[in-house]
Amino acid sequence: MLLYLFDRVGTQTAIFALATWGTWQLRDLAHLSLVYGLIAVVSVWYINLLVTAISRETKLAKLGARGPSVRTWTPLNLGFIYNAVWHMVRHRNHEFWWSIFDNVKVAGQSRWTIETMLMGDRIVFTADDENIKAILATQFGSYGKGPQFRKEWKDFLGLSMSCCGILRYLFSRG
Repeated sequence: MLLYLFDRVGTQTAIFALATWGTWQLRDLAHLSLVYGLIAVVSVWYINLLVTAISRETKLAKLGARGPSVRTWTPLNLGFIYNAVWHMVRHRNHEFWWSIFDNVKVAGQSRWTIETMLMGDRIVFTADDENIKAILATQFGSYGKGPQFRKEWKDFLGLSMSCCGILRYLFSRG
């Protein structure tokens, strides 16, 4: 859990430390109450971030097993986004995703569900047939579909959950 917590707040912790140190260096140039006020604001932001991250990680730990995590050396895991865009621009998406799923090994077997932390948010990617079936058909209502999802997928799935019957039919045939 500590590694996932570090993924969620590691870069923000460094930002907090630098902001606090930088603000403290202004104590000779600015009024001391202004310096303390800025440090208090940054501290409230960081404490809120930390409490939220611990709460989310605790909830996820109670749910059980997690997928293998994909990490890069870059802050906020921006290297993952860079690699995805680099491959997309060169029309090599399939190669990128194949390498991502194929390089993650757990107990010697490839895993088709992975997770990563991008800019402090947990994102889960899956290419597992059963997971896709659950998300699109059998447990459709259990997965939150926000306005962006509806906008992007309405031509394929429609605006209601009536498409579940069609998807169940398609998945039950194969």
